[in-house]
Amino acid sequence: MQRQNEQSKRQWRITPRREPITRPTFGLMLIEFALILFVTLAYFLTRGLIRGRESDAVEHANKLLTIERALHLDPEQAIQHFTLHHEWLVQFANNFYLYAHLPVLIAVAIWLYWWRPWAYPWFRNAFLISALFGLSIYVILPVAPPRFMPGFVDTMALYGFNVDGSAAGPLYNPYAAMPSLHVGWSLLAGIALIACARSWWLKAAGIALPTLMTFAVIMTGNHYLLDIVAGAVVILVSLSLSALWTSWHTARAQTSRFPAWIPSALFWRR
Repeated sequence: MQRQNEQSKRQWRITPRREPITRPTFGLMLIEFALILFVTLAYFLTRGLIRGRESDAVEHANKLLTIERALHLDPEQAIQHFTLHHEWLVQFANNFYLYAHLPVLIAVAIWLYWWRPWAYPWFRNAFLISALFGLSIYVILPVAPPRFMPGFVDTMALYGFNVDGSAAGPLYNPYAAMPSLHVGWSLLAGIALIACARSWWLKAAGIALPTLMTFAVIMTGNHYLLDIVAGAVVILVSLSLSALWTSWHTARAQTSRFPAWIPSALFWRR
């Protein structure tokens, strides 16, 4: 028993261990699609559940700003005012906020799926856990973003792009400021690049991605500083839980005579 415990401790790590792993079967690929569909439907659900709670979201945002000011952690207005004096910086922040979020996350997921299959389940499980955390908080505690508050500017609206009134509006929850999964998922993608890439420039991109996204969400008036901290905490907790799940599944597979189909669906068979 003591030997098994020591072996389990050696196996646990927050980043994935490179080891042989078979590519998923067609059935498991369908499960992957079902999981993505579930997350998409969850976004629809959170948008519907917060209707009529706009006043609560604004009240929570005011309380959050009060806490930040009491802690002297309120750089949002200063950063945005500086940004507004430089048109190129506004354009960069707008584009980075839009195109470095889900497109980059999907690109990193595809890269892991095909070229780092041993790391993909670790990444996917952390993403799903963080989505569960984030969407639960959005329903329980809706928070209006800075762009809805006095003293802030919606920088994308300045250039004619209204997210709330666009075709993406039905898929978009405007009161999901806390936690910032824009920054959180950029951090997740960045950690995946740092842990799994071989080239130095991909590792550097892994550092730059969450750093630039942190500034972009503040410059565009979409998140508060405490949103960013909360998003990072959600990702680190999710990565830890994903690592624990992987360790548990590996130890279980070594000691169990009968394979368990549920863990195997979330962590491909070796």
